[in-house]
Amino acid sequence: VWEQKNGGTPPAGFSYGNELTDTSAMVAKGYEVNSFSHGTHVGGIAAGSGFTGVNNLKYRGVAYESDLVFVGIRPEKSEWKTAGMSSIIDAANYIFTYAKSVGKPAVANLSWGCSIGPNDGSSLFAQALNNLCGPGRIFVNSAGNNGDENIHLQKQFSSSDT
Repeated sequence: VWEQKNGGTPPAGFSYGNELTDTSAMVAKGYEVNSFSHGTHVGGIAAGSGFTGVNNLKYRGVAYESDLVFVGIRPEKSEWKTAGMSSIIDAANYIFTYAKSVGKPAVANLSWGCSIGPNDGSSLFAQALNNLCGPGRIFVNSAGNNGDENIHLQKQFSSSDT
């Protein structure tokens, strides 16, 4: 676990955040509750064991035997559009570096859509992520997550439009 926004001992190669590398440190730290992210939900879909009782594996994740590496990105939700890109690049680099150190492939997932930039792979952000990817290293991003914002199309529909 790398908490980018908290002080403490940063992971090797980084100058910010706090890395928790064992279960006892994570338990001692406890947890934070926020009202806007959904990492636990996404983690369950990706790699949840499905164990909800004796012999009940109905709700397993897609890759249920996978290890998980969590990174809490640095900016708050209001700062993502201006400050979040470098934090996300650092997060992907951290995940891929860890996976390489334990000899495993990795999928870095960001379930946060973005309407910034051309969205065609030509932005510096997209190029930086692309440079981190390769055999055994994939970055996955949601197609969108801006349902609460008025972007792309602004029109009042009438019954004749449908």
